[in-house]
Amino acid sequence: MKISNINLVTFNEESKNDSFYASYKCKVHNYKTHWHDFYEIHLITSGTICECINGHKIEMGPGWIYFLKPYDVHEYSSDGPVAMYKIQFMIDILDSDIQKTLISDKYRLIMKLSDKEQASLIPFLSKIVEERNSNKYGRLKTIGHLMNCLAIELIRLSKKQTYHTSNSDTMVMALEYIHHNYTNNITMQEVADYVGLTPNYFCSKFHKEIGQSFKQYLRGLQLNHAATLLRVSDRSISTICEESGINSLAHFLKDFKTYYGMTPSQYRKQT
Repeated sequence: MKISNINLVTFNEESKNDSFYASYKCKVHNYKTHWHDFYEIHLITSGTICECINGHKIEMGPGWIYFLKPYDVHEYSSDGPVAMYKIQFMIDILDSDIQKTLISDKYRLIMKLSDKEQASLIPFLSKIVEERNSNKYGRLKTIGHLMNCLAIELIRLSKKQTYHTSNSDTMVMALEYIHHNYTNNITMQEVADYVGLTPNYFCSKFHKEIGQSFKQYLRGLQLNHAATLLRVSDRSISTICEESGINSLAHFLKDFKTYYGMTPSQYRKQT
């Protein structure tokens, strides 16, 4: 599988003021390799889809649910119509303790729900979609409450998930490793060794297939993680720098300002 032209999908312009979007649709789903600047939850109710998330390729059908974070690289395709609930949101719609759990490197959710689990979640999802499309009094407050309840259920589910995936392609394996370890100050040598390539060849292949250098890609992940921590925690700038996998505070401050157009302190104040 060749990965090229990874597109950034930004938050729906019409929903930016709400930090939230929800829908339930039935259509043929095909989307080339991309990543988001928001969080996303999908629950499939009919049809089948082939989803590849950070190197994990999975065939999903009714009852499958998955949670995507900003910078999760994925693509999907289907041969026929697929009905699914789709929730897209910025993390600040949730309570701070729930935010911290969901942004943790350890939090993952990709699983097949039991009939009982699916039946318990669908009323939440259906009501969230209904509220999103309404003009009722207290609409956003209701959505926030429902989203917190939904997130708690997803956190509980993640503790008992079991699934099997495949990741045979070299670059897919590299992306998987990077996304699971980017806060650990990993090096290109380390990733090249993991996928069994020489550093020079890996460097060339990564840039050709991903569209940016390994260093640019890694730093983007780290800065996004830092920005999230700035929004949802009161940790010091130096602590956030370290927890994001960047070993130089000076480099962190310079790169953050280049990437976001403001200092970390300014970013924290405006969010």
